[in-house]
Amino acid sequence: MTLAIVGGYRLVRKLGEGPHAVTWLGHPVDDSAPAAVKLYRSADAEAPAREIESLARAAGPHVVGILDVATTADGRVALILERLRPETLAGLLASGPLRSGEAVTILAPLADALDRLHRAGVAHGAVSAAAVGFSDTGAPVLARFGSSQPSSAPPTAAERESSELFEADRRAFAVLCAAVLDAIPGAEGVQEWLAVSSERADWLAALGPRLFAWSAPEPVSFTRSDPPRSRAVQPVPRRPRAPAQPILGTIDRLAAAVSADRLDWLRRQAASVRPRFWVAGAAAVCALVLGIALVPASAEAEREEPSVETAPQPLTSPSDSGESLADTPATDDPASLAVLGDDPAAASLVLLEARERCIRDLSILCLDDVDQPGSSAFERDEELIRSIQGGAEVALPAAPVEASVDELLGGSAIVVVTHPDGQPASILVMRSEAGWRVRDYLDEG
Repeated sequence: MTLAIVGGYRLVRKLGEGPHAVTWLGHPVDDSAPAAVKLYRSADAEAPAREIESLARAAGPHVVGILDVATTADGRVALILERLRPETLAGLLASGPLRSGEAVTILAPLADALDRLHRAGVAHGAVSAAAVGFSDTGAPVLARFGSSQPSSAPPTAAERESSELFEADRRAFAVLCAAVLDAIPGAEGVQEWLAVSSERADWLAALGPRLFAWSAPEPVSFTRSDPPRSRAVQPVPRRPRAPAQPILGTIDRLAAAVSADRLDWLRRQAASVRPRFWVAGAAAVCALVLGIALVPASAEAEREEPSVETAPQPLTSPSDSGESLADTPATDDPASLAVLGDDPAAASLVLLEARERCIRDLSILCLDDVDQPGSSAFERDEELIRSIQGGAEVALPAAPVEASVDELLGGSAIVVVTHPDGQPASILVMRSEAGWRVRDYLDEG
């Protein structure tokens, strides 16, 4: 289906798919937050009913939240779910080993969440690193409840211990823990404890305290390296020229041009000159010195002053020129032509490149040439710049390398951009008299 609207959410692009359903990025038609829309392939309501029941019982921290349920015109069920970050635990493990604090941050809350599921009578049925996502704050979230099995009533402790479904979940989670702890220095003690304790049915509740005794938790890094420190790009200050510097330089040049013999001759001649002639002579010398000083000073100023005709820039920042694109006359600058042109994909590349520059320069005024005034995109970028100004260490967003139009709706368009790391993201751009502007970042981190 092509960008249909389901439950008040426009389906932007696929986030993933399985045998029974396809999950889309859903952008709301109102001002609410984007969500993940899981659309079942079949009109059979049995599978979605089980998932809805499981998510309702498991509702709580570190379990993906269900926001709403909708039905399409052909009778298929769609679950409106909490939108997670694009990274999964499987992707993190594939990119390299975790740190001990990251392992604690991930495994301890997941163990509590899985234990809570079992006490509520829900067997997940597909516990794996691929089923673990992350919230916007970096907290681990258990998702993919399509294979879940809710029991008719909350089970007793004996029923949880004897149930094959719960036992399968515990075994799968033990494998997951072993994969996370693998290659982490100093994790041998926890691994040995896990090998022995995972045979008991109550080991999930005991895992958290054991992990906290081993290491202190720390935030999960999604770059597998320390993020670069963000800092304002400060211009190199130009050393001010002293007002008397040209005159002093001229005097030095005159002194160097006069030899010692000429100085002796000048002294003898000066002795015979009457005082009234010294006044006229001094005035003439001052005029000569000033004339010589002003000529090189003005020439040097011409060399230092930049030419009005500079190289074309991708976007003119209002912090530099005091103008916006709306006030700029027609130009042959390719970047300006792209923003004012008919291709929203080309305009998006220019706008996001300018956005990167605005954030790097910590210029909120610069955002007027990037984001639509009053839009969620402007508020988001302004908040990001102010957080960096306040000392927060934030990785600067990288400008995309490719863009394509996903949907064109009159004066607006949904554009899918691809970053240098290959990760796609969707943005909503709007066209006005000033050209294209970003209205919302649909799924960019």
